[in-house]
Amino acid sequence: ARLTSENLGLKRQIAVPAPVGDSAASRHLRSQLDRAAQVDAPLLICGEAGTGKETLARYVHSQSQRAHASFVRFALATTPAPRLPIALFGSDGASAVVGAIEQAADGTLYLDEIIGLPEAIQTRLAAALEAGVYQRDGGAVELPWRARLIVGSTQALESALQAGQLREDLFYQLKVLGVQAQPLRERGADIPLLLESQIAQLAARDALPVRSIAADALARLRAHPWPGNLRELRNLVQRLLILGGDGEIDLEEVNEALGIVAPGPGRQAGDFLLDLSLPLRDARDRFERAYLMRQLKQCRGSVSKLAALAGMERTHLYRKLKDLGVDPKSLDGD
Repeated sequence: ARLTSENLGLKRQIAVPAPVGDSAASRHLRSQLDRAAQVDAPLLICGEAGTGKETLARYVHSQSQRAHASFVRFALATTPAPRLPIALFGSDGASAVVGAIEQAADGTLYLDEIIGLPEAIQTRLAAALEAGVYQRDGGAVELPWRARLIVGSTQALESALQAGQLREDLFYQLKVLGVQAQPLRERGADIPLLLESQIAQLAARDALPVRSIAADALARLRAHPWPGNLRELRNLVQRLLILGGDGEIDLEEVNEALGIVAPGPGRQAGDFLLDLSLPLRDARDRFERAYLMRQLKQCRGSVSKLAALAGMERTHLYRKLKDLGVDPKSLDGD
């Protein structure tokens, strides 16, 4: 029922915006997708989680001759293994089920996360793609495979093949056409346009004010590693629009939204900011250096006073200061 409901809703969604970005990589990706939309061969879209693989699949569908028909998304990884045959191929009998392949009909079937599919299902899928026909679970009648197939994967198919997670025949059937969705950390030049696009979309959808971004805040966002990719960017924009005011988005607001916080109360301009996206060791070193430098300044450069204040032995403290690159002589001493 959930798949049918999604299918009926998506059937009306014909116009899908082109992927946003003006970098060379983004222009190349759009060109690849536009060419892929003109044919019916299986399409593989690889990319990290959050890079928008499903959105790219929807764009290809919207630009194809199948745009008038259904786009059906089938999440292989979240479907329990015992239910996979019926959910994908359907079933005959008293409790007949219409599977995802049949629901897609003359439209597009998007299989999300193909890697790890049970071998028996891989065998049936490969055979169906080869022959252009399939059978419902428990059925004997051959049905034509009519849908265009698009597959998404966070893992490279070559490594899955070598690891024994993917059948060789299915590998070659899915490798006819392939595109790579680049992670956001490699698309720094696209960040301004992506932010502008998301602000416009979310402001219109949720009746929120359209806000501009200060130059230093934009620079911070371009330098962010974006481990969650486009999904993280969209969520961040949503927080900024919902929790912020009507004015320009400034650096402090961006830092708070990214989880970069001052290590103590009473934050002042120029205080150290702890980037919670850093690896633990790097974050700890940055905090210790900032903490010791601030306390050393309060102690007017006296290592003895700092040792007492920090609860450390002087020899250990000297070694720590040296490791962190802190020179007590650079501060006023007594």
